[in-house]
Amino acid sequence: NQVTIQGKLTKDVEIKASSNGKKYAFLCIATQRNYKNSQGAYDADFIDCIASEKVAEHISKYYHKGSEIIIVGEIQTRMYEDRGQKRKNTLVNVSKTFFTSGTKNNAASQSSDDPGDPTEILDTPF
Repeated sequence: NQVTIQGKLTKDVEIKASSNGKKYAFLCIATQRNYKNSQGAYDADFIDCIASEKVAEHISKYYHKGSEIIIVGEIQTRMYEDRGQKRKNTLVNVSKTFFTSGTKNNAASQSSDDPGDPTEILDTPF
């Protein structure tokens, strides 16, 4: 599976380290829908993403809250238990990023042949 998303970062990206030492970053991308709701406004969706190692470092270096970004990745779903309740978490495991035409230095992009398995680094749901 592969997904491409264009939107804006909802907050600055922070690099964290998992218990096994791998670097990763959680990010949320706000995407505006192409149609207006019944009140005449455009709704937005907020897409949770995870990036690891070099891709995470690239995002934290070149993007900040409000930056427009294009990501390519795969949708991953995991099941977990929280206080006795079964829960499902869906996120995008980012493998590539691209600058948009409105972003400085739009020739740069970052990719990784192995974005990693986010289940290895997710100690708790976000």
